[in-house]
Amino acid sequence: MRHLVVDAELIEELVDRHRFHPGAEAEQEECRARLIDTVARLHGIRVADVLTARDRVSKRGLNLLVNLPVALFFLFAVLHVRRAVRRRFEDEPGPAVITLILASVILSGLAVMVGEFWTSMLQMIRVGSQHVGGRVAQLPWRQHEREIFLIALGVFWAVVLGQTLFDRRNRAQSFARKPI
Repeated sequence: MRHLVVDAELIEELVDRHRFHPGAEAEQEECRARLIDTVARLHGIRVADVLTARDRVSKRGLNLLVNLPVALFFLFAVLHVRRAVRRRFEDEPGPAVITLILASVILSGLAVMVGEFWTSMLQMIRVGSQHVGGRVAQLPWRQHEREIFLIALGVFWAVVLGQTLFDRRNRAQSFARKPI
């Protein structure tokens, strides 16, 4: 089934390459139908099986080659911003909170954009085409932008709160150890 999903994805890539030609819509559908029929005959399966695999292309899920680098980039950025805000607003909790709220929205949005860009780049490399074209809407990061943004917001605040609690505990312990 995995091989069939890859073939279905290749069909979409080949059809997408011709979408800017005059009269392309009719030709695209005819081309898609012929390619689906050819893949079905080559594998000795029904056309419905290829169509099922085609529906699974966009449901392949988020990919470790995208998730891991983007997650590490995001965590590094959150830790860096949190440290910078703490240093700048050490005795000013109000401005620090406002700055962190703005930073959480900006960094979460940036994480979504970086994930979409990285997904597109890997897709271009994997399929062997210099563009993603009309298939961009099928990419997992594009399909789940809102969810990824909300998860990034949650992770941002979990890291900030965790670091804040850790710092307070360390300060309290170091204060308790100092002789009077």
